[in-house]
Amino acid sequence: MTKNYWMFVTTEENFSISSKMGLILHGFGKKYKKRTDRMNVGDEVIYYLRDKMRWCAVSEIETTVFEDPRPIWISRIRGEDFRYRVNMKAKVILGEGQYVDASLVAPALDYLKRWPLELWHLAFMDDLHLLPQKDFRFIEGEIKRAQSNKN
Repeated sequence: MTKNYWMFVTTEENFSISSKMGLILHGFGKKYKKRTDRMNVGDEVIYYLRDKMRWCAVSEIETTVFEDPRPIWISRIRGEDFRYRVNMKAKVILGEGQYVDASLVAPALDYLKRWPLELWHLAFMDDLHLLPQKDFRFIEGEIKRAQSNKN
């Protein structure tokens, strides 16, 4: 199986909920069913905070997707229950003062080449993105650098 490199886009509020659980679980809505079906054990994940425009964590997927409608996270869309879930293993969770500012890093990403530079943030509006490995490793490196530069 091919390893995938994902970016989970969430709100600071939902990231806080997940972090308090140890970043062991993440869920997606019905819109993302086909993409979540592509997730494999061992796939790697970077977390991006939509409302802060910051990267904040790196995790690894530990299960294939499963369905669970029990409420955990707060939805921006009426009726959304984040039912398509994967178990995770946190690798790096940054403190709020360590978050990586995407506006400083994003312009270097191949993933964003088709977007006008000043509108790069629009590429991250969706909750789930499949990134090129090169971009993933670049962002992961910035997250690890931020972790080692403790504030």
